Order: sequence, then C-alpha cells, then structure tokens
Amino acid sequence: MKTSPKTTTQQQNWTQSMQDIIKPFIALASIGLMAPQAQAQASISLTLRNGDSLKGIKVAEESDEKIIVLIHPDLGRLRIPRSALKPKRTTPWSGSFAAGVNASNADSDLSAGGNITATAQYKQPPNLWEVKGQAQYAISKDNGDLGTSVDTNQGSADVRYSRALNNTISFYASSTFNYNALNSVGTETLTSSVGLGIDIVKTPTTILNISFGPALQNIWGGNGCDSDSNCGIIYPASTARGALEWSPQKSIKFNLSNQFTGGYVNGFSPSNILSGSIKIFPLANKSFFLSLNGQTIYNTLQTPNIDNSASFQIGTELN
Repeated sequence: MKTSPKTTTQQQNWTQSMQDIIKPFIALASIGLMAPQAQAQASISLTLRNGDSLKGIKVAEESDEKIIVLIHPDLGRLRIPRSALKPKRTTPWSGSFAAGVNASNADSDLSAGGNITATAQYKQPPNLWEVKGQAQYAISKDNGDLGTSVDTNQGSADVRYSRALNNTISFYASSTFNYNALNSVGTETLTSSVGLGIDIVKTPTTILNISFGPALQNIWGGNGCDSDSNCGIIYPASTARGALEWSPQKSIKFNLSNQFTGGYVNGFSPSNILSGSIKIFPLANKSFFLSLNGQTIYNTLQTPNIDNSASFQIGTELN
C-alpha cells in the first residue's frame, strides 16, 4: 500500500513539530534540576505561634518534616520545630494564572503570538471541581499565503467534577471544549463524558489517575462545515484519560495528560489530545514560576487532522 505525498508531508510536518516541542522541554527540565541550588540561598520569613517573625536563609538539606534550620543574620543558626510555627490558614480554593508567548502548527498553517492560561480548583472532600481555560490571539500565516494576518483565535476550556467513592475510585463528569480558527472543518469541538476514575498512584510527590466512560462529541464551524456530513451533529463516543502529576523536588513539577476519544460515526472515528507541561519554581515558594507547555490534537473528523502548539509562560500559583 503506497503512501500519498500529502500524507507523507503531513507526517514529516508532525514529526518535525514534535521534535521542536520536545527540545525546549529538555532544556527547561535541566534548569529545574539546578533550581534547588538557588533556592538554598533564598531568604524566607517564618511566623511563630506567639506572633514573632524570623527572617533568614533556610538550610534545605538540614531541614525536614519536623525541624526547619534557619540562618538568622543576628541570631545565627536556629533549629525551629515546625510545631512552633503559626498554622497556615487553609482554603478550599486554589488556582494559577500565567501569560506568555506561543506557536502552533495546524497542517502547514503557522501562527505565533501571546496567550493566557487560568486554572481554578475547589476541593471540599469528597468533592472536587476543576476549571481550566486558555486563550490565544496570534499572528498567522496560512499555507501558500505571502503575507501574515492578525486573525487567528485559538482557545480551550475544561470543566471537571469528581466525587470520591473511596480512597481509590471516584465518579467524574467532564466537558472539554477546543477552538481553532485555522481549521476549515471543525473549528469547535466539544466532548462531554461521565464515568469512573481510578488513582493508580497517589503519594505526596506523584499522582497517576486513569478515567473512562461513555461520552457525547460534537464538532462544528469552519468554511467547509456545510459540505461535511459529520460537521454539526452530535454523536455517541467512548473516552479514556490518563493524567500524571509528578514533583520530584519542590522546584519542579511535571504534568502529562492524554485523552483518547472514539466517536461512533463513519464506523469508528478516533481523536486524541496529548498535553504536557514543565513548571519551574526558581524561588523558595510557588508565588512565581516559569512554564513550558506543549499540546498535540489529532481528530480524524477535523480538517486538518493535526494541530500542534507550544508556549512559554510566566505565572503564579494562587492558594
């Protein structure tokens, strides 16, 4: 069976795009592994139960879950029991906000520009709500065009609710929306599903969760939508997702997610969203981070089928 020149070109473009996305991830991970050395010299402030405050340099290699070792400018080396610290006020709300630059490739159409990402989480056991949104406004160049135009909007939104049934299994309901104005068929995609989630690994540094269940999927929009028999209809599907969050040390966090959906239209029509990020926390807290993000979307019912994007962001975590 021979491969058409168009298919070969798409495969080459996809391979090159993935290589371009992966290289910066490796570089940023190297920075993250060196970040603890900078954190070791960062000044911190501790508040004791009696209201007194102590400022100094934390000796991370000598501190543990019970003791914090602090180099005070006047008092010298101090060993402070964590039990003597004023308890931090906890809140069920947490989130993050980041902004940066991005680049994307849908088939041979290229775009670059700025983006913002916001996340929010509300956790009140056994319930957990998660919301994530991303928006891009970019300068684009379509395949074959000589000039560029500021007319490309891309974005995504994800809403997920889960309720723990026991220590391992949970019920979930989710909706994932993606928008890409570069597509000629299927500028918008919505996938909604319900099902069960299972925590395969759940430790202070690593969380690995898989979930699966029935779904409904819908694609619409684009100048070729009217002539496509599958565009604008809602069809049944099944979906499965794997999500990994790994923090090998306090200065770095890896996130990887893959969601596969099979739509029961035209026989069986698969789609897949693979996304990953590396967050680097160069300071002694999470008030500031650098992040490198990548995403590949494949959908047999959209034209073009493949959309790759990468972004570099600066942001803060709110909790």
